[in-house]
Amino acid sequence: MIVLKLSKKEMSLLSDLLSKNSDLESRILSKFLLLGENYNAELTRDMAEEVRDYLTEALSKSGFGDNYKITPLGYDIEELIDRFYIGR
Repeated sequence: MIVLKLSKKEMSLLSDLLSKNSDLESRILSKFLLLGENYNAELTRDMAEEVRDYLTEALSKSGFGDNYKITPLGYDIEELIDRFYIGR
């Protein structure tokens, strides 16, 4: 298990991105609780990797603009991908 802490902004983006996949959305978002200023969750390695895969796909679909230049949304998605990274 890993413990993740997301800001309200990060949680809002995650919720928006996961809304396009109701199964993943219900399994992941139900793990997060608001504690103070952050949302915290305990996730398994498999869950975190599944979210990273999904976010990577979202990045490829909507994170780049003209000439494949990364957009502000793309930077935000990259940050989320990094938050779900679990070292080996």
